[in-house]
Parts: sequence; structure tokens; C-alpha cells
Amino acid sequence: NNGGKILLLADIAAEAQRLYSPVNQRFTPSDLKGLDKFWGFTFNPQVVIADLDNSITVNTRKKGVASFAQDVIQFLITDRGINKNEPITENLRSILVTSVTPIKPIKNHNSEFIPLLKSSSNSALMPSLAVYENMNPSDILAQFEADGIVKTIAARIISKNKKSPFEIIVINDSDLIYDDFWMQNKIIDELQYSVSLNDNINLILNALDALSQKNDLISLRKS
Repeated sequence: NNGGKILLLADIAAEAQRLYSPVNQRFTPSDLKGLDKFWGFTFNPQVVIADLDNSITVNTRKKGVASFAQDVIQFLITDRGINKNEPITENLRSILVTSVTPIKPIKNHNSEFIPLLKSSSNSALMPSLAVYENMNPSDILAQFEADGIVKTIAARIISKNKKSPFEIIVINDSDLIYDDFWMQNKIIDELQYSVSLNDNINLILNALDALSQKNDLISLRKS
């Protein structure tokens, strides 16, 4: 606890592992062992953010028949939810996330809390069991009731305590780093190309560069 610079990807459920693993893994939340309190925020694995305004349309295929619904647990953060006043995020256009929990600053903590990514106000907190039990998106949507509160999903926290200096960038999703969340493979003239769909990887690279004080590289990575 003597300081340092950290990029932290915390998650209530690393869903991508289940998608890509041959074994159906049991979901377990990140265990920060109280370090979230030291760093000045709270991590709550009991809830998940559902966001209707940013939801994406998914195929919830039932009995072999295509059935489409809005997935409020997996959603796309665009300009309104991206902090355009921070170098890390000012040039980003869209970030796809899933099963995220809010980051809340601890009151009177000796640190600066800077939100980077936020949900819309047409969002709600739902029990994380919705994710753990793999509920159908249409069933989750039926239980959705917006609370009108914007929720922080990623933040930059800088210590003001000279005896315990630190800078941490917290993103409450680990799935966003997987290829399918930000890129798509396309075949053109029998050659395969990777096409970027979202700015997930740019968010990670920008965060690492900011922690390394390499803002000149961030400016080169414009969408």
C-alpha cells in the first residue's frame, strides 16, 4: 500500500471466459480484499447495471426460432457516457461492456475521483443473480425499472496523500478486452482482416499510456 500506478479491471462475472472456455465455468466476482476502500471507491458484487438507453439488440433464440430483445446488461456506451474532458477518453466513440457494477467514490476520502465512463440515467441496479443464473435478456428487460441515476463504470482516482501516493484507473468490466467486444474479422479477396468496431482496446491503451505519462501516444490514437 505504498503507492504506485495501477490499471484495474474488476468484474462481478467474467462472462467471456465462459464463452471461450471448453468448461462451463462458475461465475465468481473479483475479490479486491478491501483494497477498493484504500483506493477510495466501493466495489459491490451484489448488483449489476442495466441500461435501456444504451442496450443492444440480441437474438435470444427460443426453441430454435429467432427472437430478438434488448439486452440491458450488455450495452454500448457512446458520446453521452464518455468523459470528453479527459485525455484517456476524449477521442473515444463507443465502448461495449457487459455485467458491470457501479464505481462509487468514498465520501471524504483523500483522493480525486474522475469519472471516465457512465451509464445513461435510464438505467437501474439489478441483482447480480440475473447474470449468475444466465437469465434470458427478455426476462431481465421485463423486470427493468429505471431509477433515473447516472452510474459511473470507469474512473481515474488520484491520491492526495503524500505518504500514500497512488494513481489508479478502475474499469468495472474485464470482458471488454476480448476480441468480440471490439473487433470483427472480415474476408476480402480471400484475405482476412480485423476491423475495429468499438474503442475498447483504445481505452486500455490510453489508460496504460496515461499511467506511464505518455500522453503524446494518446493523441496519436485518435478515432
